[in-house]
Amino acid sequence: MCQLRLQNAELEEENYILKKSGGLLRTTPKVNAIICYRFMEKQDRYSKAKRAKQLGVSTSGYYAWLQMRSIRQEQYEARKDRVISAFKEGEITYGAERICEVIRRSGHSISYSVVKQIMAQEGLKSCHLQRRRLSLTDSWDAHSDEYQNLTKGFQINRPF
Repeated sequence: MCQLRLQNAELEEENYILKKSGGLLRTTPKVNAIICYRFMEKQDRYSKAKRAKQLGVSTSGYYAWLQMRSIRQEQYEARKDRVISAFKEGEITYGAERICEVIRRSGHSISYSVVKQIMAQEGLKSCHLQRRRLSLTDSWDAHSDEYQNLTKGFQINRPF
């Protein structure tokens, strides 16, 4: 009887996990290990070893992922500081491509998508100087009395 209760508890646990992770596991055909690790981290009801076995990932991978998370966070903060300083260095005119180029010239590696993501998260928008179109006449000078309107009193009687 005791053994049946134990088996019943294990089956209820598996059912609970599959019910909770159903939407998570169905979003992609192949589940990424990081998604499983994030799921394992949020669920504290059952042991990590049993949860890892049910999700098909290793417990050592999960604990390595937890240890590396702080290092990844530090790297991300350093990248964010570099992007912000390059943006301020460019006096708010540098876009993502130029910021990426400035950071790479300084000897650090960063991708365009990471720079673009950080700029979006921090609300950094470049204000590029817009080029002015040159016209044949200076329109401000044309408002003076020197320039007479040649079409005054001119009537069109037939189409061109």
